[in-house]
Amino acid sequence: MSAIPERMLRPVFEIPAAAIFTAAATVFALAPDRLNLPHHLSLAIAVPLLMIAGIRIRQALRVCRYQRRLTRRRPYQLKTTPVATDRLFIGRGFKWSQPHVQRLKEARQPNALKYITRTSEQGGDPILHGVGMLEGDREVWTNLQERFGHMIVLGTTRVGKTRLAETMISQDIKRGDTVIVLDPKGDTDLLRRIHHEAKKAGRLDSMRITHLRYPELSHAYNPIAAYSTPSEVATRIASQLPSKGESAAFAEFGWRFCNAIAQALDALGRVPDYRLMYDYLQNIDPLLKDYHAHLFSTSDLPDWKSEVAAIQVAAMQSGRGKDNKRSTSSGQPAISEAAAMIQFHRQTEIEDDIANELAAVYSYDRTYYEKIIASLMPLLSKLKSGRTATILTPQDTDSRVLEWSQVIRNRNIVYVGLDALADQAVARAVGNAMFADLASAAAKIYANIESGSGRTTQRIVIHADEFNDIVGPHIHAMLSKSGGAGVQITAYTQTLADIEASLDGGRAEAARIIGNFNSMIMLRVRTLDTARTLVEQVPAVDVIELAESASVADSSQAQSDVAFTSSSSERMSARSVAGLNPSDLMTLPKGEAFALLDGGTIWKLRFPLLEDPDEDMSVLDIMREVR
Repeated sequence: MSAIPERMLRPVFEIPAAAIFTAAATVFALAPDRLNLPHHLSLAIAVPLLMIAGIRIRQALRVCRYQRRLTRRRPYQLKTTPVATDRLFIGRGFKWSQPHVQRLKEARQPNALKYITRTSEQGGDPILHGVGMLEGDREVWTNLQERFGHMIVLGTTRVGKTRLAETMISQDIKRGDTVIVLDPKGDTDLLRRIHHEAKKAGRLDSMRITHLRYPELSHAYNPIAAYSTPSEVATRIASQLPSKGESAAFAEFGWRFCNAIAQALDALGRVPDYRLMYDYLQNIDPLLKDYHAHLFSTSDLPDWKSEVAAIQVAAMQSGRGKDNKRSTSSGQPAISEAAAMIQFHRQTEIEDDIANELAAVYSYDRTYYEKIIASLMPLLSKLKSGRTATILTPQDTDSRVLEWSQVIRNRNIVYVGLDALADQAVARAVGNAMFADLASAAAKIYANIESGSGRTTQRIVIHADEFNDIVGPHIHAMLSKSGGAGVQITAYTQTLADIEASLDGGRAEAARIIGNFNSMIMLRVRTLDTARTLVEQVPAVDVIELAESASVADSSQAQSDVAFTSSSSERMSARSVAGLNPSDLMTLPKGEAFALLDGGTIWKLRFPLLEDPDEDMSVLDIMREVR
């Protein structure tokens, strides 16, 4: 391709020229006698004329092909996705470069419109891909090693994000990777695709499904059961609280209360769940008593029970024990067993941070305490009750429980439907905690690698649809460090503003998150800020501009034979323009995108439409079969 304007949006002048040369060659070849030429000389003239005609026909076909392909293309369908062990198939496309910008500029000139028929069934501007179809597009692959730098896919609703997800997930399943799909919407077509590909790959036995809409058929999952430190439990819960402005203090106190409970449960060897957290936030007395009993029993205090009882009796006799939580049936003030344990602990001078934190929570004024946890309790109430609790608070007898360490070890295929349309608050809380749980699992793998215990060779591929619904404070560490643990994250969202709204840091934090994705695919978007996220990473190019001028002047000499003089000129100049404009990304047809892949190479892509699975199974049918 040349940087010089190709001028192909014009009448095809080559056709009449080719016809004339062909006719002349025919006359010279078939009727040399009428031209009074020897036969051999006539043929010698006819052959070059035919060659010139062939060149003109070739040029004419090139112009016709360009004008036809500029807006009209065959539907891009595949029966199955290709797969490779070291590369990821994305779709068909071409590297976006200066000639494509030049052609796009020419195609948008007013005098070019009559040569363009806009008949795209996918909406948008088909010219954006058509400018590369003169040479034809080709299969686009990206190196699997690049996926450890993670990928983000941006695009408004119904423009092809799920189609792209199906293409990549299908390959991940065929490749034998651990595949985890987090789907807040609960897309039936996506689940059907995953089931279909798992069955074709002979991996149906390794498939696991957790769907908040169908708890009775789901694998149970406790989002706060696995952690490296108990404080992670508090973070996963408190991160759901508003933490801006005046709400920040309440979020901090909420975290402190949850952390005290989580620390105590961990010390007692109990697995935290949402039900326990709710119950103990409502009434911390039972946990405080259990923990102090454990502390006294392990601190060589054999008579602690009698000492605690003595404190209660003394308080009752003195009449000074004013416990606003308890009173005797006779109306006499009495000190509770929990308060007596706190007092006894202080007398023993045993240093224990957990006991001190539990005592601090216990001592808060009840009215003030309830105000602090007021925003936390409704959410926990939803998570620990109803049908959702069947999944999120598994019993000891449950054998079908998701544990990420086991999922990774067994290379399972996991689909998680969060049913955000029914209850967005619950879906966000579970998705956020689940992503944090995955971050914890990745951290353990990474720690083992750093300590020299071994190096992972498997890939853990996470596809996070509606990424803004599950993003949280843990995400930055997950993106920056999980690649070393074999984790490859592909995140899907609609706009940059969606991520901003989910993070306390706003625009700056959202930009920081975006900066951790080495690859970016952008379909049609509807906001300038989102479009600029990609546009600003595309270098400017020089386009050639042609300026034509013509002039006519009458002769000033009456006796001259020259009545007038005329002149024409054409001047060519170069001008630097943006390689992409935000408007280009806002007018993309469905199923098409621009992408930054492999270290910053810009590609224009279109995605395949995979052949529908043969079986038309419902979500319930799939879950019953997988179960």
